[in-house]
Amino acid sequence: MLEGQNLVFQFLPGYGDRRWNQDVLAFVKRSGGRLREAADAIVTLIQNGEEQPVAAIEFCGALPAGNQAWQRHGRAFSFAHADVPYFFVAELGGFELDADRGLKAERMPNPAIPFSFFAMTRYHGSVCLPVYEANAGATEETIQRFGPIFGKENFLEFLRLAVLGLPTEQAASRLGEKCVALVKLLADSKKRNDGLTGVQWKSAHDAVMAGQSLPDFLNINARLAWKKTTSIKSLTVSASAFMAIGAKEAFGLTSKALPLSFVPKEHRSRFSAKAKALYPDISEHFLAWLDNDNRNLAIAWVTGFKPGGEDGRPDRGLSPFARMLVGDECDLLTFVYGPAPVAHWNELARNPVALARDNGLWEAVLGVSDAVLVDSATKPAALPRGYLKDAWAAVLKEEDIPLMVEARVRSFGEQDVDTALHVAFESLGADVVFEGMCNPPGGDWSGISFRWDSAESEHRWLTLPRVSAEGAKRPDHVFAVFGHSDRPVCLCIESKELARSLDANIGPRLKRYTEALFESAPSISRGEKIAPWAIY
Repeated sequence: MLEGQNLVFQFLPGYGDRRWNQDVLAFVKRSGGRLREAADAIVTLIQNGEEQPVAAIEFCGALPAGNQAWQRHGRAFSFAHADVPYFFVAELGGFELDADRGLKAERMPNPAIPFSFFAMTRYHGSVCLPVYEANAGATEETIQRFGPIFGKENFLEFLRLAVLGLPTEQAASRLGEKCVALVKLLADSKKRNDGLTGVQWKSAHDAVMAGQSLPDFLNINARLAWKKTTSIKSLTVSASAFMAIGAKEAFGLTSKALPLSFVPKEHRSRFSAKAKALYPDISEHFLAWLDNDNRNLAIAWVTGFKPGGEDGRPDRGLSPFARMLVGDECDLLTFVYGPAPVAHWNELARNPVALARDNGLWEAVLGVSDAVLVDSATKPAALPRGYLKDAWAAVLKEEDIPLMVEARVRSFGEQDVDTALHVAFESLGADVVFEGMCNPPGGDWSGISFRWDSAESEHRWLTLPRVSAEGAKRPDHVFAVFGHSDRPVCLCIESKELARSLDANIGPRLKRYTEALFESAPSISRGEKIAPWAIY
């Protein structure tokens, strides 16, 4: 790009060829993207009349711990396979709160989370990295300890260079170094020794850099005892027994606690024999695959479904998380034991491609796994228990999975409603309205802010509960509207695409949520919008 040349930026909310002339996600799929996952934002350049992605960005304001930490790994995996640089922007130093919104403890990601991004970048050669910055409520001690790995400036430098068409390797390399440094820092900071030490993580990094797979490294240097525990009430006796087999024959995939394990290739025959004894209905074809002693076997243990049968959203990232850690030179078995709807089991047996087309969780499982083993209280006895990748190979083909189904059916959706609300209220000006929470694409659900006067300090409540009181529901938008009296009006909005989708009595429930939240002290506060946050 020539010096002095003007840049023109255009912001297009949402995806889909019915919305815009081109569907950038179709480009991602054609380029090798395995899953129908859309990032929060994709930065593209118009070249020869077509959009060419230069970066995909995912923003996460949730605490980066527990299963939330890997919820979006499917997106990372898919964009990496399409050779589109992918960045996961998250925060460190946020606190978990108790029932009274008192501080309990800082929540940090398992070191395997950032390591999986490094490993994916190394295995596949495409930039796929996390970018961490300090949570607004982080303590000074945390900011000091993790300061060297905060990478927002390097991330912005990558974007600048990419948009200008300049080399980005150095900016990406600096972010990669911060990612690796964070892995060791997180391991050294853990109070409970349930995984690799900082020194072991450094050795794992060196091994992967030298071309060794992570399972091979762990098998030689860090065989971690592993055990699967679960609290679901519908767990079958046989599923519990299979978990016990896993505890005997498998080792922890970097951790004793993560629902990921691996069976070294020299143990696969013994593991297969025990699985056959437990599940006599497994086909010989499946057992022959399970008995392959030429490759290590990674296992993702996926609950997948809530008691009512609806998807457990974070679990859609678990199998991609496992694949990012182990690469393609290791077999991946996903064991699904949650109470999926009976219709899902029927479709898995009859037409797994159609199931993946209609359900994002199954698409994530099938899109990265070599095999799936199921043991659920809702599975009809007559249906198969084990499935191999040949049954759903078409899931990996772009033409067989429509992208963004809803966008192809109609031009407008709930995200447009959210965007319209955001733009309309913002246009009134800061002296008339203050936006405390918004829900459009790229909006921030990590907290609710409020000003009691257009010139007063901003107070913010972090780590929002889904329900703050009985009969309450978290709003999609919260505004402070000034000028009606000596106090602002607090306007809470639930946004839906269709009026018939609104729940009954929704208004009082939104009010109750916000009233209950405001009865507690804010987490942080600041004066002007650009001023730094301070603990309240």
